[in-house]
Amino acid sequence: MRIIKLGYYFEAFNNKCINTLFSDIEKMVNGTIFKADETVCHYFPKSALLSIIKDKKFYFSDTDFLNDYSEMKHIYSVIEKVVSQGDTDSAAIKLFKEILRNKTMIVDDISFIGKEIEDDSENDGFIFNQRNYVFCCSLDNDCLSNWKYYGKGNGYDAYNITFNANHYLKYIKSILKFKEYKCLSGIVIYDDDIKAEMISDLIQKIDAFIEVSNPDSNMMRALETRLFYYIMDISLFFKDSAYKDEKEYRFVLGLDNSKIRNNALEYDFRFANDILVPYLKIPFDKDMVELVGIGPCMNSDLSSKRLFALLQ
Repeated sequence: MRIIKLGYYFEAFNNKCINTLFSDIEKMVNGTIFKADETVCHYFPKSALLSIIKDKKFYFSDTDFLNDYSEMKHIYSVIEKVVSQGDTDSAAIKLFKEILRNKTMIVDDISFIGKEIEDDSENDGFIFNQRNYVFCCSLDNDCLSNWKYYGKGNGYDAYNITFNANHYLKYIKSILKFKEYKCLSGIVIYDDDIKAEMISDLIQKIDAFIEVSNPDSNMMRALETRLFYYIMDISLFFKDSAYKDEKEYRFVLGLDNSKIRNNALEYDFRFANDILVPYLKIPFDKDMVELVGIGPCMNSDLSSKRLFALLQ
């Protein structure tokens, strides 16, 4: 475990040179992962139909409690492979190796975590004691494996809601009445070559930055801290190729625990595949819904009539 000095944490997100570097990196990634203007759908079991339709809220699950926690570690296997084939003299690769050795980071000033930042003008967007919540969707609104999975043993007896991802992203941002949050959305990457290429491009960008800026030891530690948090972000969009048929699209909401408490966001628990999972209920705009779909079940005509009556 690496203990992050608070000064490195502030430097990682306040240093103009580092901010410019990661702004360029995010632009590079935008065309691969962070595609907001997509039509996506959310699959769910029939047991969730009434609550979703009546409450007009989606469930964002805490990523620390995902059904398959191994997917959170998948990015490390990608990094290890790329680093093992790279230039041993590369400063960026040395940073990656340091992160691989210390995969968990915490801020050293525990008393500071979760407290409000006094000067928002200087620290806009800082998140302490952050938790990531993910809302899983798909680019395919008629995926047989998804119908079967959410049918929960009852054939394909499930539902989905189709909507525009960019519309929902803007809506989420409009209802959050504070600045300290992170909201990402994008497609999940399954192709191993694309994942490796993204990590290689990241290494090249960081090497070029180090060569030009010649950072001192403190700035290097701040750069490592920022890189760690960036890897945590994109790890949520890397998944094993075995799941490629899902064509998954994800929304990720990063929040400080204090923001959840202080802004009365609905935090609760539910069972998902017999696993207790904490989640946030995040509203959606009913006007963004383009379609409510029904799985290929028996008596589909009758199910359609019942659904239509519910939606009136």
